[in-house]
Amino acid sequence: MKNGFITEYLSTLAGEPLVYGENDCHIMVLTVIDMITGTNYRDEIYQKYNTPTAGRKYARESCSFPTLLGLCKEKGKLVKEPLDGDIIIAAGHSTVYWRGKVIVLSEDKTKYIVSYYNPDQKQKIYRFTGSNEQWQLQL
Repeated sequence: MKNGFITEYLSTLAGEPLVYGENDCHIMVLTVIDMITGTNYRDEIYQKYNTPTAGRKYARESCSFPTLLGLCKEKGKLVKEPLDGDIIIAAGHSTVYWRGKVIVLSEDKTKYIVSYYNPDQKQKIYRFTGSNEQWQLQL
């Protein structure tokens, strides 16, 4: 995992405005998945929509996976406790767990803030690993 790159990327999001298709929770999560796995899922949808409805429609019609949850279920591993880089999906929102914190929308839903992670029974946590890490785990 490219820890330094992920830390740098996530730290740039705090205080940034929500911009669908460029800086939203799905773009954030797909960017981190790509950093971990070496894939290009983010590029399939980046700047291709400007509302949540348009994003869902575009993903269904044009992306490798029609939903983020579908990608996580097929390519990730469902886990009970998060580790750095794990993807958290709950109540129509997704984020990345990093060092006990997550990136979430502010109360007025206009920009991103860093918040301490609070476990929730309804959330699903998915772990992705890169090919090098999978190989090392098999040794």
